[in-house]
Amino acid sequence: MGGQLNVQTRRIAGQIRLSINAYQPGAENTKLALRELAAHTLAEFGLTGDIE
Repeated sequence: MGGQLNVQTRRIAGQIRLSINAYQPGAENTKLALRELAAHTLAEFGLTGDIE
């Protein structure tokens, strides 16, 4: 158990922007893995976005 998740939101020029930082011990903690997890989570809610 343990880990860290930090989610920040901003509204800029009519868009909602999320900043997500995460770490889970024993998991694949790469930018690519986090991008894939973020895309999957957005899709679960019927949302899309540009993930950089």
